[in-house]
Amino acid sequence: MVYKKIEYLTAIKNNVGATLYFIERKNKVLLPVEVGGLGLENERAAFFSDLLPENNSPGFSVKDSLKSSVPSIYDSITRMLAGLSAKLEGVKIYLHFEKVFYAYLMIQSSRDSFDINVGFLDAVYLANKVKCPILINQDILGRLGIKLTAEMIENALLKE
Repeated sequence: MVYKKIEYLTAIKNNVGATLYFIERKNKVLLPVEVGGLGLENERAAFFSDLLPENNSPGFSVKDSLKSSVPSIYDSITRMLAGLSAKLEGVKIYLHFEKVFYAYLMIQSSRDSFDINVGFLDAVYLANKVKCPILINQDILGRLGIKLTAEMIENALLKE
């Protein structure tokens, strides 16, 4: 499989969850990903919630409300990798089937490299947390991505 590097741009809240937007800059392809209700039960939800417009009522921060002495699974994973002298090299989105995206964490240790299958949102969150690349199967990008052109953007902006 051939993979392309994409970057997480933003999320826009909707009635049933949010649309996450990614960009493959080299070929100017935008990838919208619909996700169900994000809930507010964990750190991952707070990360995405902070990126959504109208996410907080005045004086209330989702992230502040989730701070506790209990370590998050994301912090535990990063500490575990460090303890094993391993590193999260990137995330691979390898499959899209029946509206579900499937992802791997690409782990590199001093002796080996391997992939761990994880949930899509967990993978995106971890990639953003540790600042590692997100790769996507080019077939998925070709099927679901939107090729951005100057004409398309101009028409959208000038439309009355």
